[in-house]
Amino acid sequence: SLILQRNSMRWDGKVYEEIPIAHIKATYNNTHIQVVSFDNQPFSHTSCGTEGFQNAKKGTAIAAQTAAMAAAV
Repeated sequence: SLILQRNSMRWDGKVYEEIPIAHIKATYNNTHIQVVSFDNQPFSHTSCGTEGFQNAKKGTAIAAQTAAMAAAV
């Protein structure tokens, strides 16, 4: 019954085990975001630097927010 219960868990119509996973590495100088599928196939990879922020501006909250929004698209 536990196996049936695990397979029936859904989030917004998707099976829970198949929801994409976001790996976030936040440092003082930059933020890297990688989104992968449940079987570890990459969907997107972005960082503050790839979104156009340079030098000290890569470490700001608005740069991290911009990178997160780009990774979600």
